Amino acid sequence: MPEIRFEPFGQVKETPCDCGCGQIHRCLRGQASRPESESSVLLFAVLARHKAERHVWLAIGSGSWDERDGRDCFCSVEAWVVDGKVACRATEGDESPFRREALFAQKVARLVRRDEVMDDPERKAWLFGWVDDLLLQVGALRDFVGPPVS
Repeated sequence: MPEIRFEPFGQVKETPCDCGCGQIHRCLRGQASRPESESSVLLFAVLARHKAERHVWLAIGSGSWDERDGRDCFCSVEAWVVDGKVACRATEGDESPFRREALFAQKVARLVRRDEVMDDPERKAWLFGWVDDLLLQVGALRDFVGPPVS
């Protein structure tokens, strides 16, 4: 597994759950890099505890995917814990909590459609490779989803 370095941007922000249940979600931002390959991504993460469930929403950003549209592209992923194991899926950007982030609301960057990732084997492998590495190696994410079950 490639080593990941994570550099947070600012402090972890806390926001209340949208449903009014009183739970507090933790939000973090930063840049993750793989030093041996000189590749990096921008990361937005929301660690959400809703009732007894733990969900992690990730927006993983790279550069532009389209020569006609130079905006940075972000893929939205939802991960959750089921029976001690982590499941995840690529989501539509408008399903994620990131749709209200200024970066996307002001159209400085864009949340890509799910099919833009899932219909392209290279993009899909890129995305889920980063998801696995981030969930296993970024302390706040790893601690939130818990240790893997053998």
